[in-house]
Amino acid sequence: MSNMRNQLYISVVIPVYNEAEIIVSAAQAIINYLDGRGFHYELLLVENGSRDETWGLIQGLERKFKTVRGLRVGSPGHGDYGLALKTGALAARGELIVNDEIDIGNFDFYNEAIGILAVDSTIDMIIGSKTLAAGADKRPWFRRFATWCVNALLRVLLGFKGTDTHGLKAWRRVKVESVVRDCVTGKDMLASELVIRTERSGLVIREIPIKIEETREARVNIVKRIPHVFKNIYQMFVVFHIREGGLHREMLRYIVVALSCVLINLGVFNLLLFVTGIVQGFWIAIFVLLSFSLAILNAFFLNKHWVFKDSRPSTTKTYVRFIIITSTMAVVGSVMTYALTTFVVPPFGLTSHLWANVSLLLTIPVTFLGNFFGNKMLVFNSPS
Repeated sequence: MSNMRNQLYISVVIPVYNEAEIIVSAAQAIINYLDGRGFHYELLLVENGSRDETWGLIQGLERKFKTVRGLRVGSPGHGDYGLALKTGALAARGELIVNDEIDIGNFDFYNEAIGILAVDSTIDMIIGSKTLAAGADKRPWFRRFATWCVNALLRVLLGFKGTDTHGLKAWRRVKVESVVRDCVTGKDMLASELVIRTERSGLVIREIPIKIEETREARVNIVKRIPHVFKNIYQMFVVFHIREGGLHREMLRYIVVALSCVLINLGVFNLLLFVTGIVQGFWIAIFVLLSFSLAILNAFFLNKHWVFKDSRPSTTKTYVRFIIITSTMAVVGSVMTYALTTFVVPPFGLTSHLWANVSLLLTIPVTFLGNFFGNKMLVFNSPS
């Protein structure tokens, strides 16, 4: 495996921002490791918006080491990690690309990731996950919590299936290059977009656990990152689900399914009334339950196979989630209707009877969207 690994040309891509204090020693450590292992490599240091002497030091490293290349993007004071990563990845010449951080230099990851990619041609990307192994993430609790929150949003809104998008990465340049070109976000979220796009494109990702312990405070205040995170997640949602996905088609199909459920509910209910002649009493509740159950069964199978095209086998968890979401939205609709009819005086001179119907109609957009996105993200996990 060592010979195969050393024959590969490796590009190590590291975005750097205001790193004058450590860049020379950190780069020297990486060079010493790669030289010591006999790798054929290049080290790309991509400066982005530094106000200190980082760029001058990179130029000095270029003059000293023929394996170092410096790239510069952005303007002073406006660091953009995503732009730097994308620029470096597209400028890389290696067969394999390793995306590292200048203050991490986790050489165990280099060794394991490159080794896996060298011998297993079925794997396209390796991600070093700091959340895969218990206790591996030694960062402050608030940064671990922030990572958990971002991952939760990525799973619910974008269908992310892994455990980490911001870990160290290694990938096959040719396989992932088109994915990198398609990325549209910037700042810190491009790393997440890259992983999710790779996942959605059908390429094979493998996660390996890594230990992370911060040796200094983060360069960018975590609170200042929050608006950019929400903005970029929204941008990815629009791109994945609307521009590149079929959200509008799914919604139209979902409306058709909803209408079919109404027709089934009313049709079965009235058929039972006609056949039995019963129009009141205990059996009416049974009729409602039967007609509603058939409508819900219809909704489940049409949503799975036609609206969201979920080809995975249904499990108990799938059915339970579907029932929970449907029941929750039913309760939400009931509570909204109750609140509107009980605490709001009918406006515009409407009668109480008419206002009750209007109140019910007002709940439909809320329950419709809740059911649609709940089923899409949590039940059928549609990638489109």
